[in-house]
Amino acid sequence: MFYLFYIFMIFLISGCGGGGDDNFSSDPSETGSASFTIEWHDTPVVGAAENTIITPTIDCEAAGVSTIICEVYDGSNTYLISQDFTCSDGQGTTNNVPVGTNRELVILGEDGDGNILYHGIATGITVTAGQINDAGTIDTHPFFVSDLLSPADGSEVAIDEFSLNWDRVETAYEYRIQVSEDINFVSTIINDTTSNTSYTPSGLLASTTYYWKVFARDIHANQSVGSAVKSFTVVPEGPCTYSISPTSRSFSSGGGAGSISVTSSKSTCNWTASEGVGWISITSGSSGSGNGTVTYSVSNNTSSNSRSATITVAGKSHTVTQAGIQCTYSISPTSRSFPSGGGTGTVSVTAPSGCSWAASEGVKWISITSGSSGSGNGTVTYSVSANKKNSRSATITVAGKSHTVTQDAKQ
Repeated sequence: MFYLFYIFMIFLISGCGGGGDDNFSSDPSETGSASFTIEWHDTPVVGAAENTIITPTIDCEAAGVSTIICEVYDGSNTYLISQDFTCSDGQGTTNNVPVGTNRELVILGEDGDGNILYHGIATGITVTAGQINDAGTIDTHPFFVSDLLSPADGSEVAIDEFSLNWDRVETAYEYRIQVSEDINFVSTIINDTTSNTSYTPSGLLASTTYYWKVFARDIHANQSVGSAVKSFTVVPEGPCTYSISPTSRSFSSGGGAGSISVTSSKSTCNWTASEGVGWISITSGSSGSGNGTVTYSVSNNTSSNSRSATITVAGKSHTVTQAGIQCTYSISPTSRSFPSGGGTGTVSVTAPSGCSWAASEGVKWISITSGSSGSGNGTVTYSVSANKKNSRSATITVAGKSHTVTQDAKQ
């Protein structure tokens, strides 16, 4: 009788091994052990500025962790075995791991209800038969979405014009998003997964308040506790709003090409562009929807005067200013001599088209007979009266230039 009890106790003890899975082989030629040390972190993201290591132990009670589970998977993510450890250990050895390369150890820190609060992964572990194989230190982070970033809790959002955004979790493979009309999530409108930290919901109704939360998940479908719950209210589609850039452009007298970028609040918002003056032509983008670009050309300004006009794009004004041509003048000849009996003379003016000028004599014995003013090229004609006294000289001013007239004395 005592012999049977002894055999039973040996069998019972050999089956305990710190908890875990019964579905494995204990043949030393087929299995080995994997040892590890947990390095605890206090934020879900390694790159966080406030991230610190609190190894080798954590205050298990304060952290809410009661059990550490080490799960082992092969290279194709097939579950092999798991083993339980107490939270305060901070390290452990998982036994009866099937031999092979590229084993993956997943550390799960669970509370008393089985909720995963911490998570860590070590990959590329080789397990040799009959040996304790060191998996090294496993970084283990809080496994939960620490903050739902947007929309802000209790805010209003325009239907089909917003997305749900949240903080990244270091060891998460994907995230589960749940949206419900019920704060207790008795039923869900959306129960979906994504590998991103942003999700655009669809099928929501206007004038309705929704609640949402996010779970972190690893590649093996281990799921964290849900984030804090936040709410938003969907309002009917908002009005179309637009902005343009730039709002103005300057050109030289030679003209050129310009462009205007249009940004609209929705892809369905339509807009048009118009110029309204003959010297500006819209070459593309006279109408569009959503974001777009308007291109236009400005013709030469043949006037010396600058000019300005407005292109109206999506109800916004884009001001175009253009400099006038630069006026330069020359005259020929710059002087002329007359006998005492007088006579007639001419002055040729050379100037760009559109450049105006004037001519004046300033003395009574010289009279401008034609060309007292003009634009562009032209000619000034003048007459010199007879001189009854000493020789004399005077200046005709043409386009700001001096033409000198001299006359001999009476013989």
